[in-house]
Amino acid sequence: MSLFGRQFEQTGKLAAFNLEQGSVGNNYFLTVAAALADRGKFIPKLFHQTRYPEEGIFTVRAYVKGRPEDINIDD
Repeated sequence: MSLFGRQFEQTGKLAAFNLEQGSVGNNYFLTVAAALADRGKFIPKLFHQTRYPEEGIFTVRAYVKGRPEDINIDD
């Protein structure tokens, strides 16, 4: 199973319209994520994985004060 969905597997593009705001009011974050999803491969490059891991643990690369940091996330 693809980490980014069937459409990404077929076209290489993310579906920005599938994002939903959570209960914490994270609309500002989702707006940026949707904009990045429409402009190239910024979002997929953040992830080390391309397939959905069975255990549900992802590694994301973020930059903290200009330095790359790998962050593990459990879904």
